[in-house]
Amino acid sequence: MADHPEEFQRLLNILKNNRPHHHIKFGILNLDRKGLTDDDIKDLALALSGNTSIRKLFLSYNHIGSAGTVAIAKALFYNQEIKEIHLSSNHICNDGTLPCDQGIKALAQLLVRNSSLMYLDIANNGINTQSIKPIANALSTNKYLKILGIYANKNIGPVGITIITEALKKNRRDSILETIFISNTCHDHQQQEHKEVLRALAASTYALRCF
Repeated sequence: MADHPEEFQRLLNILKNNRPHHHIKFGILNLDRKGLTDDDIKDLALALSGNTSIRKLFLSYNHIGSAGTVAIAKALFYNQEIKEIHLSSNHICNDGTLPCDQGIKALAQLLVRNSSLMYLDIANNGINTQSIKPIANALSTNKYLKILGIYANKNIGPVGITIITEALKKNRRDSILETIFISNTCHDHQQQEHKEVLRALAASTYALRCF
């Protein structure tokens, strides 16, 4: 449950009615470090599905797992106003051992269906070589995303980065991806190989920067 459930409930009502709130400034809703769970996110997703005032959504450092990620992704199938969503340091893939997490699949579908999302941050979420595949597949056709944050997912590794590289090569003409935050996506013994695949990734589109 949210750290302050009564305040959170008031916020949900305000979002449903597109009214001002002290948490919302310049179209930014910052709910980082609020103790939000999957159940809270399901309620938030419902409130956001018809909201037209939010442009940037910050949900990092909460307790959001696969179910909450699915809920927020589905809400953004219909909300074309939100340009950025930050989900870093949650539990989308738990410990990274699931072969293909449902939350990641939902985010991949979002990248296919949503034409307004420009920044997706899913850093530090236990994503591994297998679970990055749906995101890579979506990148092979996405024409709108400019920034992707996948750093601190050590189990992506060089193989996962190569999968992303090959996907972007297929979309070289139409992709507008400018920046990938990709540091700390391998283990120490993979550092040399990691450097090599990052060079290939940077060359996969015309102006991609890797950090």
